[in-house]
Amino acid sequence: LAGAEVQGHITGQSFKALHENGADPDKKKIIGATGAIPFVENVPLDGVERFQQQLEIVDLIDTEDIGAIQSKINECVEKDPGAFEEEAMVISVDDDDGEEEEGEAMKVVSAETGLIEARIRDINTKIDMVGAVQRNMAGNYAGKVQGIMIGLAFTLIVGVLFLMF
Repeated sequence: LAGAEVQGHITGQSFKALHENGADPDKKKIIGATGAIPFVENVPLDGVERFQQQLEIVDLIDTEDIGAIQSKINECVEKDPGAFEEEAMVISVDDDDGEEEEGEAMKVVSAETGLIEARIRDINTKIDMVGAVQRNMAGNYAGKVQGIMIGLAFTLIVGVLFLMF
């Protein structure tokens, strides 16, 4: 586990707690995790146990120094314990039990796609703002023209009345 800790979800600490303590069998909550949503709902308890047995956690949370991380990786490579002796475990996270849940399905997107969509929304907002400014300026111009016409008409009426009397 390396890099800056994600604030709120605290994923690094959650992975550490999952490795050390496992998860509650009923609630699927990671025991001892302090993150916002520390659950492993799609992973069976056998998968959590395999995670605990097969992996060794190297805690470099909040370490962003590439040299320190690379040296720890090299140390782990030298300490290679070999292949895990038990048979490979495949965990399917498909939630396909034949039932359709109510509500809207969540759209899974990559980070890049999410970033592009956010930028498109930002551009659309700015276009709307430009349109609002244009309408405001057009209204101001129309108001000026209307004011000039009213002033001219008032001046002509007062001038005609002044000449008549």
